[in-house]
Amino acid sequence: MIFVKLNELFMLQNGHSLELIDVTQNDNSNVNFVSRTSIGNGVVASIDVIDELPPFPAGAISVALSGNGVCSAFVQTKPFYTAYHVMVLYPIKEISLAEKLFYCMCIKSNAYRYPIVTGKHAAIVTG
Repeated sequence: MIFVKLNELFMLQNGHSLELIDVTQNDNSNVNFVSRTSIGNGVVASIDVIDELPPFPAGAISVALSGNGVCSAFVQTKPFYTAYHVMVLYPIKEISLAEKLFYCMCIKSNAYRYPIVTGKHAAIVTG
């Protein structure tokens, strides 16, 4: 079996580190708020766009780095903002939705390799 580091396949970016209480929820918005939950694709609300802070684009992958959904990885279907301890992955080269979903499964399946994720978030992507 060959293991490949995520940073060889994806560009890695820290999330926005926002708190839901500090943004305006709007059920009619096309922009999601992604937290560290392992359910609902990580989406906990729809929110208004934040002036001068662009959302991440649909198609990017969100990865929870701590919390009850640690290593939960999801392909986001709408533009999105993130809560604390969420990383965003962009494929280095163009890949299909099926490939993105495969990598999401691989990330979650390897969560056991990162028993102490909370203190060293970078270990998820470089270790």
